[in-house]
Amino acid sequence: MRKLLAILLMSTPAHAGSVYIDQVGNSNDIFVSQYGTGNHEAILLNEGDGNDLSIIQRDGGDHSAFIGTPSANTPTQKNDYNNFMIYQKGEGNHTASINLDHTVANNNNTATIDQEGAADKQFTLNLSGSNIGVVVQQDNATTPDSGSMSIQCYTGSCQGYSYTKH
Repeated sequence: MRKLLAILLMSTPAHAGSVYIDQVGNSNDIFVSQYGTGNHEAILLNEGDGNDLSIIQRDGGDHSAFIGTPSANTPTQKNDYNNFMIYQKGEGNHTASINLDHTVANNNNTATIDQEGAADKQFTLNLSGSNIGVVVQQDNATTPDSGSMSIQCYTGSCQGYSYTKH
C-alpha cells in the first residue's frame, strides 16, 4: 500500500496556488497575490458594497482568475461601489473573468483587467447595472489574445470602457 501511495503522490500534478474567497459584507479590501513558478488559480466572490477586490498573478505557469457575484440569495442583495482588478504577468496562459450576476443589483462598479507577458491571453467580462466603468489591456503584440465583453447599462450614464492591445 505504501508503494502505491508513493507512486500516486509522485505522478499527481500539484497546483502552485489555488485560492477561493467568498466575501460577504461592506467596505473590505481583499488582495490576493500569487507569485512564483507554477499554476495559479484565484476565485473571489463578492456580496456587498464599497469593496476593493484585487488578484495579482505573476511569474511562470498558467494563471486563472475569476471575480464575480453569487446568484441573488435575497431580493435586497446588491453589489454597489466596488472596484474589481485582475493583473496577470509572466509566461504561461492567462485567463481572466469578471462576471456580475444580472439578477443582483450592480451599480457604480469598476472592472480592470491587465494581462502582460509572453503568454496566450483571454478575458471575459459580463457586467450589468448603472455607472459601470471598464478598462482592459493586453500587452505583447507577438502572442495571440482573445476577449469577450458584455456591458449593459440600465440607468444613468456608464463611466465608459476601453480595450487596448499593445
